[in-house]
Amino acid sequence: MATIDTLTAAHLSSPSPSSLTAVADHVIRGDHAALQQLVGALGPQLTSTDERERSQATLLLADVLSRMALSELPADSVAHLADFFCNRLTDYPCAAAVMRGLLALLSSPLQAEHALRIGTTLLEECDVRSLVQAERHAALTLANELVRAHWAALSSSGVRMLLPALRALDGEKDPRNLLLYLQLLRTLCQRCEEQRAPGFDVTANQLETDAVHSSMQSRAPQAATLCEQVAAEEVFEALALYFPIAFTPPPNDPHRITEQHLLQALLRTLRASRFFGPPALTFFGSKLHAAEEQPTKMQARATFASHTPFDPLPSPRTSPHLAPHLAPPRTSPSPAQALQAIAVLAPTFDAATLAAHAQRLGAALGAEVASLASPPPLAAALGLAGPDASEAALRDAIAACLAALATAAAAADRAAAGRAAAAADGDVAASPPPPLLPTLVTDAVSACVAPSPRGPGAEVTAPLLGLHPCVARGGNPVS
Repeated sequence: MATIDTLTAAHLSSPSPSSLTAVADHVIRGDHAALQQLVGALGPQLTSTDERERSQATLLLADVLSRMALSELPADSVAHLADFFCNRLTDYPCAAAVMRGLLALLSSPLQAEHALRIGTTLLEECDVRSLVQAERHAALTLANELVRAHWAALSSSGVRMLLPALRALDGEKDPRNLLLYLQLLRTLCQRCEEQRAPGFDVTANQLETDAVHSSMQSRAPQAATLCEQVAAEEVFEALALYFPIAFTPPPNDPHRITEQHLLQALLRTLRASRFFGPPALTFFGSKLHAAEEQPTKMQARATFASHTPFDPLPSPRTSPHLAPHLAPPRTSPSPAQALQAIAVLAPTFDAATLAAHAQRLGAALGAEVASLASPPPLAAALGLAGPDASEAALRDAIAACLAALATAAAAADRAAAGRAAAAADGDVAASPPPPLLPTLVTDAVSACVAPSPRGPGAEVTAPLLGLHPCVARGGNPVS
């Protein structure tokens, strides 16, 4: 019967699936001592100065581990293997093999200290962004699985995991990797908010209106509050740099990733924490075509002091190692993506956020609807004023945005009315705030039901009025 030394030497001299199976079967049939024998047999190659030899030996060990049931592996063996692979994470010629080995170890009885070490070594010591696409994909897969399977060990360091992940992986543009990156950030943000980690304590960081902010100007900011803002601010700024999504899949793309897939992944990540609601409305509101034309008297304080409402964030960064498929954002993007974003994120907008932006956002939405009802003069002169696919998409986006905002505003108005009624029952003077719903939708509705409305604008907001689009245009309903 062949020994482990013979089988290992045969595989290293001529790697093949059959020789790998022979080594793995030999180790699996034995107990944990067989694994120790494999490590001993690979010793010279694992410590070789030849990159090819070292990489092949590391990959063989990782492949064997990935085929084994590691749930009953002794704790000391797990610890030694975890230490070995963590020490090799900066051995970049072996990066893919090392991450494969660590991924296999996640199914073993990994101690909390080793789970934490894997995360910190991967995100703080390994230069993931310098790796090729497949290796970055492996690193992201490892990070996602680590958070999924060992969050109990990481929970005490939630933000400590989140910020290194953000900084180590930020700038990723390969669509396959970007989906994993956004998934990782989404999970970490959700976990941080669940445990009320610094920077994700929503109750302590609600956006306030200008009036409230002005009354507090004389107070010195508390250091703890400023410190808590750092994590969420950095995460939001990094995510905002990806907007708008501009992606054209390569021909015959087997992965079938679309621009919408990437946009939805980004928005799901922004929905992971209610803390992102206020800056999100500020940011996406600035992307509406009509936003710059609106008066600025309703300027409200953004959650993060470094940004004011409707001020766009910096341009996306570029990195030479990133795949070229995800293009830089368009210089004049359609507002459809921003409208879609506001609709998706509307449930995260609290009453204070809506109140701070309602007048200006309502005017911008009204202008967007009016632009649908009034075709550009040049297009009309050329006889090209009919709706096209992009206009239909914009119309749908406006309708969805208005409906979502109307739902959020109506809920806020009902809550405010309830509080006012309760205060009145208690003989306490109550002055409820102005209702939000009319402020947000009046301009848009007016653009649809004004005398002789033109174009498809009426179809956008007629459902909000309970009317058939034909009636909104002044005609008769269709039976």
